[in-house]
Amino acid sequence: MAETVHVDLSPVMAAISIVENEVGVARQQISRVASQVDVVAQEQENTKKLVESVLEEFRDYVEKDDWTQTVVKAKADLQLVRQEIEKQFGHHDGIRRVTIGILQATDGGSVRKETIHTTAEQGMLHCPRYWLAPALLALSAWITNNREVAEKNVSEAISRDDSKTSLLFALVCRRAQRMEACIQWLRRYFQLQNPMAMGPRGRRHARCAGQRRVRGGGFGCLLQSCG
Repeated sequence: MAETVHVDLSPVMAAISIVENEVGVARQQISRVASQVDVVAQEQENTKKLVESVLEEFRDYVEKDDWTQTVVKAKADLQLVRQEIEKQFGHHDGIRRVTIGILQATDGGSVRKETIHTTAEQGMLHCPRYWLAPALLALSAWITNNREVAEKNVSEAISRDDSKTSLLFALVCRRAQRMEACIQWLRRYFQLQNPMAMGPRGRRHARCAGQRRVRGGGFGCLLQSCG
């Protein structure tokens, strides 16, 4: 008879059992790691969104700050421009007010002629290059019957701004009901204009003025009519 061989497999089974246990533990660890990876991935996504939000807020802040700085600089530049305008032309507004005041005072006869002339002379001192200063002095000279000073300052005003001076004296003569002189000043004014830059009505007046130019007497003729 054949002899029966008994093999003891218990060590093998024990080893297999240990391996199975270790595999189970490894699976649990892998599962925990996978869960942690999911948590990290979620945290990473949240962090990414937070960073993007902060970055967007920062960009908005930079843009707003740039805009604020631009506005502040623009306001500062505007203030400097206003100060420069006030420095160079601030007295011009005073001359304009004095001119209106003299015309109104002349209508009412409430101011002495000497006071009017003195005030006009001060305007020349304050604004030596402004066209209205000699025009105002010429106007005061007409009022005080000083023809020489009037003619001299009319010529000076015309040399500085012929167009504005002509229009001013046309309005002054109209106010004083010196219609002949008013018409002559208006003709002179329209002769100085560019018809192509005027409307249809302005071009018509300019053509009429061009047909009849001021003749003879120079500025003295106009002064005589307004005086």
